[in-house]
Amino acid sequence: MTRVIAFFNQKGGTAKTTSTLNVAAALAERGRRVLALDMDPQASLTMAIGVDVAGLQSSIYDLLLDDSIGIADVATATTIPGVA
Repeated sequence: MTRVIAFFNQKGGTAKTTSTLNVAAALAERGRRVLALDMDPQASLTMAIGVDVAGLQSSIYDLLLDDSIGIADVATATTIPGVA
């Protein structure tokens, strides 16, 4: 069964990135497939999971604005096994 876990809060400094990173890594370590979506323009989670932000061809921004782009077009490998 697919489950969605979301960490969100408009206020900064509430451990959203840290919580997302740790839960994603823990689930992947237990054999779950994890897709971590970073909706923050600062891309803190993206950088924390080892993605070179400057080298990305497209982002979640492009996915939201362009109907011809799919999730597979913006998903990328990370430094955490099992987390995309």
